[in-house]
Amino acid sequence: MLNFCSSCGAQMEEIAVTRPRDRGLFANDRHTPQWKQRYQAAISELDPAKVLPRIAEARSAVLDRIEDGFSKTSDGEQQVLRNALEMLSTLRQIAECEIGEQKKFGT
Repeated sequence: MLNFCSSCGAQMEEIAVTRPRDRGLFANDRHTPQWKQRYQAAISELDPAKVLPRIAEARSAVLDRIEDGFSKTSDGEQQVLRNALEMLSTLRQIAECEIGEQKKFGT
């Protein structure tokens, strides 16, 4: 289903973003890749002032992983990385629209 942002008019696909309540769920684990830790932090961020910087950090980490492991990553990992970038892009659009609406209505 397609929606349009009421603030900027951008067309967006409707997605469900589930945000875990337990912030300890994504604690730094030496077995979890850095890109994934940053991705999980971005999609679970609830503070509007922090979400865009977290998205930028996660995007950078995913792109670093793509560059570093391009010849070493499996097809499955490449797909997971592409999916993560797509989700971060969509989340950024949503966050920017929400911030725009907050500024527009002074909330």
